[in-house]
This record gives sequence, C-alpha cells and structure tokens, in this order.
Amino acid sequence: METRDICDSILVGDNDDDIETISNALNERRRIVRAIRGAKARSEMRIGSEGTLTGLSPKYLNGMRVRVSTIKKTRVGITFVDAPPDRFSLGGTTVPAQCIILD
Repeated sequence: METRDICDSILVGDNDDDIETISNALNERRRIVRAIRGAKARSEMRIGSEGTLTGLSPKYLNGMRVRVSTIKKTRVGITFVDAPPDRFSLGGTTVPAQCIILD
C-alpha cells in the first residue's frame, strides 16, 4: 500500500473506528524514530559539527543553521550560524541532540 493510499483512506473515513489506535501507533513510531535519530546524531556529532535545527519550539528556530559547541548525554550546546540578532544568537543555547540534522 502506498503512502498516498493510506492517507486517502484515513481522510475519507474508512478507518474512523480505529482512529485512536492509528494515532497511538503514529505517536509511538514518531518517538522511536526520534530516539534512533538522536542516537545516530550523538554518535556522529563532534564539537564544531554543523547542521540544521528541526522539531523545535519556537518554530522559527527550525531550519536555522547551527554549530555544535558542547555535547552532553542527550543535549547539545549550539551557536547559531548566520542568525539574526535575538536572545539565542548572543550566547547560543542547548537543544536535544535529535533536533539537529547534521550536514
């Protein structure tokens, strides 16, 4: 079954009786993918590595270029590359490792 077929089936209501089960399965899969992405990112990440932010709030941070400055167990200290002046660009911040997609 193609992704488009699954989405169409959900949108037309073919699976309304199972909508909570589908939602729970998607949330669980999302959690697993994040954990895998985080583990992979931490294993490949080095101080000075550059990447792009994703999955953060506030949303305007997503897509910004960052440089890794420190590495902890699950969080990474970052500084922004080419960031407009705001509260984060002055001294950087920390984010979950899985929220950085390395180049």
